[in-house]
Amino acid sequence: PLPWVARVMPVDTNIVIASLAGERTAQEGLERLEQVGIRAVPFGAQDIRLVTHLDFDDTQLEQSIKALKQIQW
Repeated sequence: PLPWVARVMPVDTNIVIASLAGERTAQEGLERLEQVGIRAVPFGAQDIRLVTHLDFDDTQLEQSIKALKQIQW
């Protein structure tokens, strides 16, 4: 688990929606993600939406997890 994420909605497709913990805003989250090379879009005041591509593979997944864990907030 990431300390800055309050919850992740159930995933049925290639779309992941995460709610940020505390008073963190979606815009702040997008800025943090951009710093580690991940792009996302706001999905509410504290929610962010991430989408993977059809060709997203296990290596890219591991790289993304590593990048997410680098975020200190």
